[in-house]
This record gives sequence, structure tokens and C-alpha cells, in this order.
Amino acid sequence: MPIHGGNAGGNAGGNAGGNAGGNAGGNAGGNAGGNAGGNAGGNAGGNAGGNAGGNAGGNAGSITAFSRDHADSPASSFLSNTLLTTRDGVTGFWDGSMTAVSDVAGLAMPKDDEYLGQVKTPYQALILDTFLRSSVRFDGADGWCELQTSAGLAITRLERPKSLDFFAKQLDWLRAYADLREDRLGEIHMQLDDMLSFFGSQVYLDNGRRAYSLMLLNAARSFAIHVETPMKYFCRVPRPVDFAMQVQPIIQTPDHSSFPSGHATEAFAIATVLHRLSSGQGAAHGVENMALPFRLAHRIAANRTVAGVHFPADSRVGAYIGCVVGDLIYALATGTDLVTGNANAGASGDDFLLSNFSAERDGTALAVAKLDVLSALWSRAASEWPGAPAALV
Repeated sequence: MPIHGGNAGGNAGGNAGGNAGGNAGGNAGGNAGGNAGGNAGGNAGGNAGGNAGGNAGGNAGSITAFSRDHADSPASSFLSNTLLTTRDGVTGFWDGSMTAVSDVAGLAMPKDDEYLGQVKTPYQALILDTFLRSSVRFDGADGWCELQTSAGLAITRLERPKSLDFFAKQLDWLRAYADLREDRLGEIHMQLDDMLSFFGSQVYLDNGRRAYSLMLLNAARSFAIHVETPMKYFCRVPRPVDFAMQVQPIIQTPDHSSFPSGHATEAFAIATVLHRLSSGQGAAHGVENMALPFRLAHRIAANRTVAGVHFPADSRVGAYIGCVVGDLIYALATGTDLVTGNANAGASGDDFLLSNFSAERDGTALAVAKLDVLSALWSRAASEWPGAPAALV
């Protein structure tokens, strides 16, 4: 789970924008500029000056998995200076010899699984994310893209519909969906950056007793983004507003391809992993039975059409790719076969409904090599669920 550092002005949770919950805008829940921990000076620890505890000026808004905090307080130049003077006053002369161990054998590096248990959760997530991305590669040209194993074996292929007339006919559905904008406005805005809170309302998710499950779901979303990005590049299609000015989206239209939908890809990847952890079943089972995680994933995807930035066909294909990604994660964790299959945008007049969507794949069974890092972390996540239905055998 990446940790977001804030921008300059967010030292130790937004020092200049809200120290300790908004010092400059309202000390400890003060009013007039700082309700509930400094709302207007630093919401929940300096939201507008340092999100979630930005360190040392916030590291310019970068994402990091490396710990900067000390045992009992955040990093700061003042703390570093006091540690320096304390060392000078306490340690005395040191000749550079080993004192913590008697010989180097006492510093033997731990086994892989033990090492994962020693590093903090954000760094575990970074390790997982790196290995997941290295497990696949892509081939493509203008109009098509293929997701492959690292050895070059095809997993799924996506092709852009042959004519832009296909998407022009989808405008009828987009116009109808626009009637839901007032009802869905809050969801649409929250889901711009946050999907997991919605899944977390269906099952208990936090970084305590479901820490590894939450890590896997974050990894699923990150992996889905990694997969969808080259697919958008090779299979690029204009956004709905490019077809008709009357679309008038209620959020900013993204500058990248409409096809496939990234939100649909990510939401269905998350739903697939969550359904597997909670039930032991894969995407095809979850979609066929309209399990709650997939109903939520569909709503998240449909909200993008309501907003005016995606066609239903974008979401149909994104949902399929997301299910593939989620099932691939399980196959990599277990070393079991993955059935291949190609995404289909459907007919030009089709809406995207869960009732007319299938995650079944009719290709060949592809042997997938087990990813040991993922296997270790999956086992920990599986143990967080009653009865451990997704436990590795």
C-alpha cells in the first residue's frame, strides 16, 4: 500500500498546513479554520499541506514505500539533531569494531518468507507490485494489444472495433445514462480516486486484521493499471465528448483513450481477488452468481458512463480484462493453469449489464509459473478470512 507524501508544506503530517491536525488552522479541533483537527488548515493532519503524514516537506507529492518515521515520532531535522547530540554524549569513543554480534554468521540473511515478515507492509507491497509487473509483457500495434506471460505466451487479446461508427451508436446509451447524474454525483466524485472504501463497506477491510488482504487488493488495482495502460495506447478511441458536444460530462474528461475503461478494469480486478479470498471461487463464478463485489464493480464502471466519460462498450471490455487480471493473480500465487480468452466489445447497440456479461474464457489452459513472493503474501491474506476458503493447498 503506497504511502502518499505531501507537498512542501506538509512536514510531519502537514506541519505548515496543519501541524498535529491543523495547528495553523485550528489546534486540535479548533474552530474558525480548523474544525476536527484543523479542517481549513490541515484536514486530518494536514490534508492540504501534507497528505497522510507527509515527511520532510512532503517529498514533492511522491509515492514511497520507505519508512521515514522513528519509534515514537515522525522524522524531522530537529529530531535528527537531538539524536546526534545524544550519541555524542552517550556513546563515547568507538573504534569501528562489531559489537552487536560476535561474528558475521550472526547476520545471516533471512529466507524469503521470513524477510517479507520483517519489512513493513508498504515495502512488502512494493516488492509484490514489482514482481507482478515483471510476470507479463505486451505485444501490439495500432488497433490491437495482447497481454502475454513473460515468456511470450498469449493470455488475452483486445482489438478495437473496426469502425468508429460502433461508438457513435453507443451514444444512445450514454444519453440515457445521463439521467442518473444527479443521483450518482457523489459516488462518481469519490470513485475518481477511491474504490476500495466501497468494497470495504461490503467486507471488513483495514490495515490491521485484514492488512494482507488490503495489500493484495491494492496490488490488484496497481497491476490492472499496468495492464490497461498499453491496451489504451494501442486500442485508443476518442472520448464521448469528442463525438457530440451535448454529452457535457460532469467531471473532467481524461486525456487518454476511452477504450478500454480503466475504472472497469481496476474494479473488476479488485472484485475478482476479493471474491476469491472470501469464497474461494474465481471471476466466472462471481459474475454468474452476481456476487456483491461484482455488482459493486459494475456500478463503479457504469458510473463512468453516467458521468459522460465512457461508453458501455469501454466498460464491458475493461470488466473482462479486469477479471483476467484477478484470475491471473491467483494463478501466479498457486502455479495453477489459467484459461485464456479474448475480450469482446459486443454489438454496437449493446448496453453493459452484469446479466449480459460473462467472465468465462474459452481458450486453452495456460501453465503459469508460481510467483513465490505472491504465494507467500497470498497465504497470509487467505488466513485472514473465516475458514480460509482461498488457502493454498
